[in-house]
Amino acid sequence: QIAFEKLLQLRTDWTGHASHWDAFPYIETGAEVIPAPSPKGLEHYTKYITGAGVVIVGGDDVPDGAMLAARESVVYLTSARPEFRTILQENEVRISLFEGGDTSILPEYPDVNEPGGMAMGRTDVSMTANSAWLCYPGHQDIGGDPVIHEMVHTINHVVFEQINETYFYVSSS
Repeated sequence: QIAFEKLLQLRTDWTGHASHWDAFPYIETGAEVIPAPSPKGLEHYTKYITGAGVVIVGGDDVPDGAMLAARESVVYLTSARPEFRTILQENEVRISLFEGGDTSILPEYPDVNEPGGMAMGRTDVSMTANSAWLCYPGHQDIGGDPVIHEMVHTINHVVFEQINETYFYVSSS
């Protein structure tokens, strides 16, 4: 789909289109934050962790506790459907965490001003989440978890599109 949109020049003028950025390699980290193997242009991201098929990256200002909390949220969210993890990894799903402010501090989204974050679609380079809004040891935020919120949208945009999910939307009445 990325190649198709690039060929037809659909949405490719958007800086967040995946055709503009190399993907991060998937390195199994367990529950350990490691230095980010950042591709060219993405050196902003200095921290890296993976879980449940998803790469999670953040800059120097993103606390390690937030990185771990994001990983826990993704692992929990995919625990009932572990087959989704392979699809997420195959589609190079990435969460780009930022600390405070909005998404415009991230190199892929200089003109996007989302304060909480935004979901990833099939041709987007990543989903984003404000790490200042996460709850983890030593930091409490009662406003909700943007990783879970945006990850649900990402599953809809990436996983459900790939498996042609239709029953999820069928009314039970």
